[in-house]
Amino acid sequence: MLLKGREKKGVTDCAILLIVTLLLMFPMCNPQIDIYLDDGSQHLMRAYHTYQSILQKGNSNIISSFANGFGYSWNLFYGPLSTDCIMLMGIIFGNFNLGFKVVIGMVLWLASLFMYQFVKEVTENRNTALLAGIIYSTSPYFLTDIYVRHAIRRMFCLCFYTNGISRTL
Repeated sequence: MLLKGREKKGVTDCAILLIVTLLLMFPMCNPQIDIYLDDGSQHLMRAYHTYQSILQKGNSNIISSFANGFGYSWNLFYGPLSTDCIMLMGIIFGNFNLGFKVVIGMVLWLASLFMYQFVKEVTENRNTALLAGIIYSTSPYFLTDIYVRHAIRRMFCLCFYTNGISRTL
């Protein structure tokens, strides 16, 4: 019986972190938020043109429509995870801009979950872990990456870095 109560608390904590993430992502629904600023345009261009290269049965590592048709190997210099996630969500939702926003929300939620997991393993206290997950996801660094820089790759890095730390303990 005690084990079921702990499992319910874990699900409740994950739901709370999801609600915090949705609240943080709510302003992204505002059309005045320009997702093309800074890194946003690069992520969207890479995802869309990689998708176009795949449709044309080309190499997804070389985007043939760039550089006046000569192609550009943008995907050779960066890991494809962020591009593939944006592309997948763009295909699912039928809109790459919406896919980009969904991926940002998913990564933010995963980052808060991984921080929650890490702190729970270190402190063995779910309340402290929940607070740490909320503080981590609402930190100014994440908010700057979401609303100013649109640096999804950095968000991926912070998300999986936290998960990697918890795995090494």
